[in-house]
Amino acid sequence: MEQKIQSRILIIIWVVLFISCTNRYKGDSDYSGYIGSWEIEIQELPNIERLSFTMNLSEKDSSIIGEIVEEGGDTVDITKIIIEDGFLNTRYNWSGHDVGFKVRISEKNKNLLEGSFMRFFDVTGKRNS
Repeated sequence: MEQKIQSRILIIIWVVLFISCTNRYKGDSDYSGYIGSWEIEIQELPNIERLSFTMNLSEKDSSIIGEIVEEGGDTVDITKIIIEDGFLNTRYNWSGHDVGFKVRISEKNKNLLEGSFMRFFDVTGKRNS
């Protein structure tokens, strides 16, 4: 009987550890506010001044996925999306470089994003209707 209790306790500990590790990897689970199409603008880039593109975010298999649609119509898959501390963190390949930006929904307007690209350049976004 004591061995059965120990076995059950051990199983419960393993389940709790597994769930906590899984949740830590995914980041925050509330990404619903980010789902949709966004017009993104990165400002004050060297030699370019600013860069505009559309970011499309959707839900697939209980996670968030996305793509970037450049002004010419080319698409780039967002390879990594993590929501942590209220920020949407992205990673993608832009002209052979691994880059990303970090944005959050504006506290003043849920249809606006604000943040930074590579920690140096301002990023703004507006939800498409």
